[in-house]
Amino acid sequence: MTAYMIFQVEWSTPAARQQYVERLPGLVEKYGGKWVVASSEPKTLEGQWLPGRTVIAEFPSSAAATQFYQSEEYRPLLETRLKGAKCNAILVEGSAPPASPPR
Repeated sequence: MTAYMIFQVEWSTPAARQQYVERLPGLVEKYGGKWVVASSEPKTLEGQWLPGRTVIAEFPSSAAATQFYQSEEYRPLLETRLKGAKCNAILVEGSAPPASPPR
């Protein structure tokens, strides 16, 4: 089942952000992922979302997303992000709802 990693990132260190975004795309693709959206201007409709960048990556499965996130290759990038940004991240498994409600 498809899985989505959703990140809210508020960078405080521009150099860390640059290093992270330069190396990340190829690594995500290596684990079967692809970018769905990356936006610096999310609009909060409800709740207490961070005002920073919102990024969504799609993976073929929760296992693939977890392999990416826990990989030795991602570890240095993760450390860079954790030091240079405030971030929330979740993993959501599922698929798009049907076009019409089930009866």
